[in-house]
Amino acid sequence: MWIIDTNVVVSALISKKTDNPPRRIIQKMLKGEIIFWLSHQLFEEYRQVLHRPTIRKLHHLTDAELESILTTLKLNARWYEPPDIDYFAPDRGDNHLWALLKNIPNTGLVTGDKLLQENPPMSIQVISPHHFIT
Repeated sequence: MWIIDTNVVVSALISKKTDNPPRRIIQKMLKGEIIFWLSHQLFEEYRQVLHRPTIRKLHHLTDAELESILTTLKLNARWYEPPDIDYFAPDRGDNHLWALLKNIPNTGLVTGDKLLQENPPMSIQVISPHHFIT
């Protein structure tokens, strides 16, 4: 079971390459081929980042297309709302990821963020999209 970081979802939607690891991951998420977890906070982060003007210019999706993708992700995910406790991720903006990881057993993180990959919480697998797909 996995948590897919926002940067993987964004990379998948802005990439011109159809076979890169983030694109392959989001295709699996949309088809329900992998088990992944979302929280309200993580889902809203997906939405907010994908709606940023600079990101919209890169993914070229209409509002309807983007909402369709988000709805499918929402429906295919398992949901968990972690307790509101301060966790200490390498970047405080990622504390919600650490909260999910520490509260959902046997779950890893897929991220393109090198800082998170190099500083995983104790005994939790944090891997790159490339490593996840291969």
